[in-house]
Amino acid sequence: MKNFGFFLVMISVLAMGIPSAYAEGESWIKDENGCAVFNPDPQPNESITWNGKCKNGYAEGAGTVTWFVDGKPGTTFTGTRTRGKMNGQASVVFANGDRFDGSYANDKCHGKGVYTTFDRWRYEGVFDDDDDGCSSQDGTFTAPTGKISKGSFDDFLLSVNLFRAYYK
Repeated sequence: MKNFGFFLVMISVLAMGIPSAYAEGESWIKDENGCAVFNPDPQPNESITWNGKCKNGYAEGAGTVTWFVDGKPGTTFTGTRTRGKMNGQASVVFANGDRFDGSYANDKCHGKGVYTTFDRWRYEGVFDDDDDGCSSQDGTFTAPTGKISKGSFDDFLLSVNLFRAYYK
């Protein structure tokens, strides 16, 4: 009878769910060594490499994450991670050659940063991550020609494309 009581307790625990270190609704991806990195936008056939330390199963401290899709390298994030999430200064190089250098808090862009496109358009401003990704409230666009535009841009990448058309 004692074993039956233990069995019922175990079934009850399993029915409630096993507590997880991952917050509900968050996605994570592990490298080949089992080190977890926060994955804000999971894609099919995606994998990563992480060259920093792993602590309690999470990427921790300084290092670089390289994202791969179908085995092809894409975006790289170089900076400091806390429990698998970017925190502090980081450099992000996108597959198309664009680059973002700025601060992150809890894996979201937050604070001063510079976004430079592959064709040398530059946007410098204060960034904040909303539901649609990074936006900026007050910043400066600089065209490769040196022309400057200042303002507030919710979608700075769309704004880059508009400025490209205008300054051609």
